[in-house]
Amino acid sequence: MKRLLACIFMLFAVWAAKAQTTLESVMKRAQELAKSGSSAWLDNGLEGCLTTIDKTHRVWEGLDGLHKTDSIEGRSWDATTQSWGPVHSKLYYEFDCGLGKRLSLITKQFDGSNFNNSFKLEYEYHPDGTLKSRKQFSTDLFGDWVETIHAEYLPSGKITEEWNFTIVQNGVPQSGEKTTHHYDAQEKVSLEELSKWNAALAAWELSDRYSYTYNGQGNLAERLHESNASGSWVEVGRWLHSYDTSDRISQVLAQLYYVGNGWVDSYRTTYSYSTGGNPASSLYEEYIFQQWLTRSRKTYSYDGAGSITEVLTESYFQPDWQNDTLQQFSYYPNGALNTERLAFWDQAWVETNFRSLDMDGNNLIYENKYGYNGAFFNDGIRFTNTWYANQVASSLQEKLESNTLDEWKPSYLTTYTFDGGDLALQETFQIWDETANGFLNVNLGNYFNSDCLVGSATESGKAGGLPLCTFANPCQPGQSLQCGALEGRQGLEARLYTLGGHLVSRQGVELGAFNVSSGVPPGLYCLAIHDGDGIVFRAKLVVQ
Repeated sequence: MKRLLACIFMLFAVWAAKAQTTLESVMKRAQELAKSGSSAWLDNGLEGCLTTIDKTHRVWEGLDGLHKTDSIEGRSWDATTQSWGPVHSKLYYEFDCGLGKRLSLITKQFDGSNFNNSFKLEYEYHPDGTLKSRKQFSTDLFGDWVETIHAEYLPSGKITEEWNFTIVQNGVPQSGEKTTHHYDAQEKVSLEELSKWNAALAAWELSDRYSYTYNGQGNLAERLHESNASGSWVEVGRWLHSYDTSDRISQVLAQLYYVGNGWVDSYRTTYSYSTGGNPASSLYEEYIFQQWLTRSRKTYSYDGAGSITEVLTESYFQPDWQNDTLQQFSYYPNGALNTERLAFWDQAWVETNFRSLDMDGNNLIYENKYGYNGAFFNDGIRFTNTWYANQVASSLQEKLESNTLDEWKPSYLTTYTFDGGDLALQETFQIWDETANGFLNVNLGNYFNSDCLVGSATESGKAGGLPLCTFANPCQPGQSLQCGALEGRQGLEARLYTLGGHLVSRQGVELGAFNVSSGVPPGLYCLAIHDGDGIVFRAKLVVQ
C-alpha cells in the first residue's frame, strides 16, 4: 500500500507540474472532457447554459447571458453490501454563459450530517475574456474560506502578481511568499520583486528584486539580482546576455560575486547555430581558479522539415566527453508531435520517460521510470489514456501502472463513461488488488444534465422563442411523436432524461418526428431536442 500511495503521489506531482506548462496534459484533458461538459441541477435558480461537444473541447453558450452551476456527486464502494454507498462529496462548477468561462470550482465533504466546504477556486476575467485573476481557498477550523494562493494577469496573459501562504493557523497567515512583476510599455518585464510575509506585522516585506535592461534591438541585455539587507539593497549577482549579428543569443554570462570594484565571473553558456539558423549546440563552462573549465554541452539534430529530432547532453571529464541524457522526438506527417523519449546513459541508453500524443497534442501514454539502482532505473509509473467508443456508449479510461524490476503492474483505473460519445454520465475510480487479481471499486461520481430543468412543462430553449411542439402526452414506449413546428429543420436530435438528469435515450429527428425508445420504462421524463447550436425545444414527457 505504501508503494501504491507513493506512486499515486508521484503521478499527482507529475500532473501538477505538467498542468503549469501545458493545457493539454493528460489530467487536464480528462477533467475537461468529463467534468466541464455535462450539466447538472442548478443551485442558483438560474437557467442552464447550453453545451456543444467535439470530445476534445467543450464550448459553453449562454441563454440571456446567465450563469450555470454544474455538479458531480462522489460515492464510495461498500465491500460488505457490494454496492455504492451514500454521497460523500460534491464538486460544483460555476460558469458565465456569456463569456463561456468557468467562474469557480468548489468541493464539499460530507461529515455525516452536512456537506462542508473543503476547497475552492475562483476566476475573474478581463472584458475581452482573458484571465484576470485566479484565487485558491481552503477552510480554517471554523469552516470559513481562507485565501491561500492568488495570481493576477494582464490581458496578454503575463502574470503581474502571485502570492501564496504556506502556513495558515486559525485563518491567520503565518508565512508566505509573493512575487510582483513590473513591465515596460512593450510589456517586457522590467522588475521582479520578491516578498516574504511578516506575521507579526501582518504585512509583506521585500526581500529580493531582479531588474531587467534591454539593448537597442529589444533583447534582454542584463538581469541584476539585489537583496534587501536591513533596508539597503546589495547587489549579489547579474547575468549578461550577448547576441550575434542575426540577433540570436550567443552567450549568457553569470557573475555571482562582487569583489571590491568589480564583478567576478561564475559560469557561462555559449550557443552556436547551423547554416539554416537552427540552434546547433550549447557549451556550459565554469570559472574556477581564474580559468574557464568545460563542464557540459548539448547538441541538436533536426529532420528535413526543420523539426528537432534529438537533443544530446554530454558531460566533460578530461580528456573525454561522456554521454549523459538523450531526448528524441518523432512527428506525424502534418508536423504535429507524436512521441517524446528521454534516456539516461549507463553503459547504454536506458529509457526513463516516454510520452505518446495524438494529433491534437493530447497525451495517450505517459511513462516515467525513477529511482536508480546502479545498473538501471528499476521503479516507475506508466499512465495510459485510452478512448473507447461505439454507437451505444463511449468511455475514456486512465490507467496507472507501477514498475518494479521492469515488470509493469496495475495500480488504479479511472473510467469516464459518456452517452454515445459526448455527454459525461459517470466517473468510476478503482484500485488494483493483487490478491483478487483485479480492480476493486473505490469511488463513483455521477454527472447530471440540466437540459430539462425549466419551470414550464413546454418551453422553447432558444432566446426569442420558437413555436411549441404538441404531441401525445402521455405516450407509450415505441410510439412515434410528431412536432410540426420542426418539420423543416435538419440535424436535430431528441434526448430523453430522467428527472435526476441521467440520459435515457437519444435519436435523430426526421421531418419533425422521433420515436420513444421501446425499452424506456414508465415514468416522468425530460425531453430536449437539440440542433447544432443548442436546445430548440424542451418539455416534460410522461411515458405510460
